[in-house]
Amino acid sequence: MSDTPNVSILKEVDKTDAVVGDILTYTFTLANDSTVEVTNCKFKDVLSDEVKFVPNSVTIDGESQPGADPTQFITLDQLSIEGPITISFQVEVVKPHPSGVIKNKATMGSQYSGGYVDAVSNEVQVNVPAGRSACEWSRDLIIHSIAQEEKELATVLYIEGEKIQAAVNSFRAGHITVPELLMINQSAKTAVQHIANLEKELKNKLDKVKDLCCGC
Repeated sequence: MSDTPNVSILKEVDKTDAVVGDILTYTFTLANDSTVEVTNCKFKDVLSDEVKFVPNSVTIDGESQPGADPTQFITLDQLSIEGPITISFQVEVVKPHPSGVIKNKATMGSQYSGGYVDAVSNEVQVNVPAGRSACEWSRDLIIHSIAQEEKELATVLYIEGEKIQAAVNSFRAGHITVPELLMINQSAKTAVQHIANLEKELKNKLDKVKDLCCGC
């Protein structure tokens, strides 16, 4: 039986293809496949220049860790032989790598009774198309942000529809009065009109940004 711990890091990413502005989630499974306990584990992921860490996105075994930063070190008291620990966090793609592929690994150093042991994760890769001008990337980032806003507006619109349906059902069941139903309906109508105005603004914004690189 070995007196040296067998520490491993399995790294995974939720996307294999991305564009500038996308959010990637990195997940790490830290395991100690031995009978030797390790303590004072220093986990670190040195990110490439193509991605930026999303603050307050770190979770450990599903629990949020506000303020934790994997690019500076995340310290774990121990990595038990009884089961793995899962760490996850998010990064934003800010630019492509010249090769068109973003790669990176994570590391962790730990102490044990016989000294110090290092572990290095597998390498994960994300394809981000390269060979485009900065202007084109800026345009695509704006288009991506518009798409996100459109998605959020669609969610709000759906909620307003559900609110009206719930009010109608409550009225039919005798739980609310006609004036209350009309008030809810007017509130929803105002919200829908506001959404329509925002949709128009986003459409105008999209029409303008499509021509952003025409002079490049």
